[in-house]
Amino acid sequence: MAGFSREVLKWIQSLDLSYAVKNTKRDFANGFLVAEIFSRYYPQDVQMHAYDNGISLARKVDNWKQLEKFFRRAGVPINRDMIDSVLHAKPDAAVPLIEAIYTFLTSRPVPPRGASRALLASQSIADAPPFAKPTATYLVQQSMAPTEMQTTLRDVSKQADIAAGVIAGHNSLLAADRAADPARYATNAGGGQARMMLTRGPPKQVERLQDSEIVHFQAVQVKPMAGSVAKLRAAREAGASQAQLTTGLGGISSISNSLGLLEMGETGGTGFGGHSAPMAPSLGVLELMDQWIREQMPQVPRLGEPRSPARGRGGHPMTNYPSAGTPSAGAGGHDGRAGRSQDLTAALPDAVANGDVSAEEAENLLDGARVLAPALTQVCSSSPRECWLFVCSLTSALAGFDAHGSTLPIGPLVALGEEVGGRIAASEPALADGMLRDYVAPRICAMLASLPRQRANLLRLLYAFTPANAEARIGAIKLLQAGVTSQPLFLEALSHLVTLDVHAAAAAAHARSDVDILDSSPGLDQWLLDLYSYYAAVGLCKPSPALRAGALHVLWSLSESHPSVALHSVGHLAAMAVEPNIQWEVSASLGALAGTLLFKLDRATEEGADASHVLVGVLATLLAAPAAAHVRASTILAASPVLEQFPELIDLFVAAALALPAEHLSALITGSPLPGIPPEHVSPFSLAAAREGAATTGAFRPLSREWSALAVGRGLAHSVAVNQPEHLSAQHLLLALGVANDAERSPAWQELFYAIKDHLLVSLADEVIAPLSAQAVGLMCAALREDSLAAFSTLGSALKMVFPDGPSVSRDAAQSLLLSLVRLGGPFPLAIKEMFAALPVEVSGAHELAEVHAEIDC
Repeated sequence: MAGFSREVLKWIQSLDLSYAVKNTKRDFANGFLVAEIFSRYYPQDVQMHAYDNGISLARKVDNWKQLEKFFRRAGVPINRDMIDSVLHAKPDAAVPLIEAIYTFLTSRPVPPRGASRALLASQSIADAPPFAKPTATYLVQQSMAPTEMQTTLRDVSKQADIAAGVIAGHNSLLAADRAADPARYATNAGGGQARMMLTRGPPKQVERLQDSEIVHFQAVQVKPMAGSVAKLRAAREAGASQAQLTTGLGGISSISNSLGLLEMGETGGTGFGGHSAPMAPSLGVLELMDQWIREQMPQVPRLGEPRSPARGRGGHPMTNYPSAGTPSAGAGGHDGRAGRSQDLTAALPDAVANGDVSAEEAENLLDGARVLAPALTQVCSSSPRECWLFVCSLTSALAGFDAHGSTLPIGPLVALGEEVGGRIAASEPALADGMLRDYVAPRICAMLASLPRQRANLLRLLYAFTPANAEARIGAIKLLQAGVTSQPLFLEALSHLVTLDVHAAAAAAHARSDVDILDSSPGLDQWLLDLYSYYAAVGLCKPSPALRAGALHVLWSLSESHPSVALHSVGHLAAMAVEPNIQWEVSASLGALAGTLLFKLDRATEEGADASHVLVGVLATLLAAPAAAHVRASTILAASPVLEQFPELIDLFVAAALALPAEHLSALITGSPLPGIPPEHVSPFSLAAAREGAATTGAFRPLSREWSALAVGRGLAHSVAVNQPEHLSAQHLLLALGVANDAERSPAWQELFYAIKDHLLVSLADEVIAPLSAQAVGLMCAALREDSLAAFSTLGSALKMVFPDGPSVSRDAAQSLLLSLVRLGGPFPLAIKEMFAALPVEVSGAHELAEVHAEIDC
């Protein structure tokens, strides 16, 4: 790919074309790769099934005819002469064409790339000796390709004109040479010897060769090698590991004197315990972790008991992923160390499940193990086998904790892997890249499908061994794409990687400045951003619901820091929202993306205002459409932060919330897991609004943190006033209770309370919703204080329906409400006493209200 600038080369490589470009003159000649480039940006206009990757002239001409028509429609600045030059494989013809395409598609100028090959070639011809300069025949051949004579140069007169022009140019160059060096072309009338002397110069004296000594050759003596190459390599690795441990692990001695990381020889002094010992084999990662666990936990021998083969790790199907200590662990086995290491890290989940160790103890143990990170880093760096054992041990423990539902130890476990991988990647990027390709990526890719709840943590481990630069990150993404056979799973993984890259960019920006990381707006590297955008665009064009949902979530992740990226797809999002058979995965992710974009967009600009109008329509369509409970819940949550900015959504928002089952609405408001939906059956990336919660517990962010409570309350009051229900439902009371939690003493809240107080107080007589009604009224009165006293006349009427013969649940709820108001003090005790005085004796004297009277008297 000589001739292209570095930026153009990187752009071509990021497009992930069907085959690599090795010879620009040949590979771009048939137009197939050019069509594939435009298909990435114009998938509807350039369909690859219409292009043939053939080498015949007819195929080339047909491909370029189609492209030329597209160029005219799209306004691509490529003329016929450029096309003909590339089609006929003229030298360096593809370079200006691809650069023109690069500038058109990316809106970026082509960086300068120095002198062109044509200029360099002309300079080399001028400087060449006379015998190496091209002849007229050669130049005529180069000026007309054989394929040109079958297409554009069929006319013999045109061929003759081109040949005449080439010959005339060649003759002018010869004339210039004669003028510059007349002696070379001078003639001598005498001819013969004089002419030869002129052209060849005077004869040179040749020295007489001297006799040299005779060289004798003998047979090479090769010493036989003791042992195999593998044994020699193992011995070298062991020596290097021991030397590194001896010099690098001294700082850990202060942690535990009995850990015994270093054991000196007979002449080398003492170990950590102060006892003289012979030189031991170098400690591996498993021995380091095993000794740490035994040191910190006296009950550690129980962790080393063999597990039942039938049970594995809590019945979890991790038999496909053996622990680092098993013989089938790839690089595995322990060789001479088998008797000393048991991989107690991978055994910790069973110990937690059996009650030998609590989850909190395991969490503290693994969190403290981070002091071993320097030692583990050196051991992993010294031997690829140790790196493999370390990754196997961590991922096996991760799978075990996931199977047993022990989430507490997972965080410090992954943090340990991130620290070790990060140290290797920072100090030795090339070594980290090799470990990533050979050990880490294959292991992670094999486990992603079977551990849906731990995919984010697995990908954190993958990125830990990836150097923090765009080229390395793109390489890791390519490894992931090659290792994951499922395209939806790959797109889900990309959505997690986007988040990791955004956080990494934020951390880098924070490290470069004094700006708080939460207030800064870091951007992704342009090449990473282009790659993520490309995968998202491809996924959106696929018919598979899982692929489209994954692409939407990639855009959602990007929109957190780069909302402008998704603006190009706003029209496509609107079309997806009105599809008659939209799938639930697509609906959930589409709602989350629309809500995030509405929250992020700047409506002050014309582009932002237009996009906001379209996105409001998307959310309105999704809120009004019938959907499963968890999908409707995610759409409600996505719309909640923008209700105040877009009040036209409030009525639809309230209607959608009232359509949820009561138990789902209650869980949504409080942020609890949705009932009846196991977390493993809800794809975390499809419910983007759940964010971190859905990946582990199935819980959403509490709705009460997201919405504008006053706006929702007004929407609820409007819904009740318009629909005039005979009685309020549990959903009405749940919304009212959620709104009342944020009530304040203000005219707006007072107006809202009096708009719904009659319905709330009458609900005290309904035994199903009486407790919710009492809580909502109590919260509103506590916030409004004296401004709520006018509602006590309605409260007295409600008490007549409850006492003395109402349902016991209603009587208890009314008593609880009155007691809470009396205990608030202020104006309430006197107001309730006056209300009692106006009520019939059988109501105010009910035995359930005796405690209320006693509180008032006190």
